[in-house]
Amino acid sequence: MPPRDLFSSITNMNTNHSQLRSTNDNTCEALASTITLRPEEEFNPQYCTQCDQTLWSIEHMRNHLDLSGRHPYCHTCRRGFLNNNSFKTHLILSDYHHYCDDCDKEFQSSSARKIHYEQSARHHREYEEGDRERRADGWEDELARQQQEEENREDPVALEKVEEQAPMSRVEVGIAILNLKKRLQRHPIPKATVKQTCPVCLCPSSKMTVTKCGHVFCSSCIRQTFEKSQGCPSCRKPGHLDQLRKIDLHIH
Repeated sequence: MPPRDLFSSITNMNTNHSQLRSTNDNTCEALASTITLRPEEEFNPQYCTQCDQTLWSIEHMRNHLDLSGRHPYCHTCRRGFLNNNSFKTHLILSDYHHYCDDCDKEFQSSSARKIHYEQSARHHREYEEGDRERRADGWEDELARQQQEEENREDPVALEKVEEQAPMSRVEVGIAILNLKKRLQRHPIPKATVKQTCPVCLCPSSKMTVTKCGHVFCSSCIRQTFEKSQGCPSCRKPGHLDQLRKIDLHIH
């Protein structure tokens, strides 16, 4: 551009800016929202590469990122970002997010992210390219919730003293047993199956395995965990395969 034309262009820009500051009528569009440059705002043009659009101040650029549907948006922090790289940097550095950069995965709590780092196939010391996580999506958050519930669980406190009753005599016990048998004959209990959900794979099953520390999992999950010497998924206590006991939840 010739010097005369360049000077004319700059003069026109300054003239437009003066009119904008004096009248406060000219507006800059950020998506569907109309924003006016206030007199105290600094005239500092910003260019949005995603939208091929020029915004006349940093604040206008900020509002454009927050309101435009073309930019990544963080619903937790209620902020928009220029591109996916800046959004990912926000997830990594922010204290409000629990994000794993290697897996591109966000968790509901820091405890869930810690479980992910300690137990997931991707972060295991024997991980090889092509290995896949066999557990259901979200197992880290579910296991973290169960651990928190167990830590916050309180034993019920007896507020009232219960009067001790005299032990039943043999005659009373016999009568109670006969009455129970009669009720069962009149109303037999149907066979049923109780299903327990494994906290690791989140799959219900009637055949589960219990650890020495008292936690219940499906056999395949807990055996795989103990084979890798990772300890109990719920309380992290070390365990061995020979300590596992199968339990059948069928009611006869």
